[in-house]
Amino acid sequence: MAWTTPKTWNTGFANRATAADFNTHLRDNLNFLYRPPIRKTADQSVTSSTALISDTHLVMAMAVSEVYEFEFVLFFTAATAGDIKLALNVPAGATGSWGAFGPDTTTPTTYKSFQAAAFGDATTVTFGGNAANETLVLNGVVIQSSTAGNLQLRWAQSTSSATSTTIFANSFLTACRF
Repeated sequence: MAWTTPKTWNTGFANRATAADFNTHLRDNLNFLYRPPIRKTADQSVTSSTALISDTHLVMAMAVSEVYEFEFVLFFTAATAGDIKLALNVPAGATGSWGAFGPDTTTPTTYKSFQAAAFGDATTVTFGGNAANETLVLNGVVIQSSTAGNLQLRWAQSTSSATSTTIFANSFLTACRF
């Protein structure tokens, strides 16, 4: 489905709106812009590993040659020794930038922000754990290339720890096309 330039509405009986007009110019365009939130339906844990894994729920297919604004809200817990590191993967050729806001690694009760100009496993950000439930937010823009693919959250422990790092159910991803 593609964007349709909305009709210019005029007054008068001859210019009355039909169901087809509303479907094309309102419903279809709203569906083009809106993507329902993607909700994590189960907890996912990593123990004693610093190898990035693909999140089993927080992944979104992206159409070619489109621009997306996205936001991840993650509810997690991590040991002070383990922390959590994150990366975002996109298809080859996609560009954009992203940032994150969450608990600091040195003082998990304070929050820090991070700005990245690249995607992929080589660009990770680490946030602190303090064995309590925490929240962090990632948001940004992806300018999709001609290669189809997914926006994929990847994560792991920052330092290997026998205490699990867990992203909880009800974490979510929202996105919309520009």
